[in-house]
Amino acid sequence: MIKDRIPYTWTKDEVNVLVEMRLLNHTHSEIAEVLGKKKTTIHNFLSKHSDKLNIPVQQKEDKISSAAWLGPVPYLHWMITKKWSQK
Repeated sequence: MIKDRIPYTWTKDEVNVLVEMRLLNHTHSEIAEVLGKKKTTIHNFLSKHSDKLNIPVQQKEDKISSAAWLGPVPYLHWMITKKWSQK
């Protein structure tokens, strides 16, 4: 499927499964579980080879990414989270 050389750690079968699952809008986590690889491995492969494979890179929204944007981080925000008690 890839016009250029496939990375040696990926078999053609793995690439075909990845492409099929990605086109069915499976998340990187779901694809990683099926292929026995890490989520970051799937993400990195797709970000490097998605143009050659003609597939979308973006995955479904996670709970964190679908949260409402609350604006910029307040000035000196680290002071709020730092433990200020003395020993």
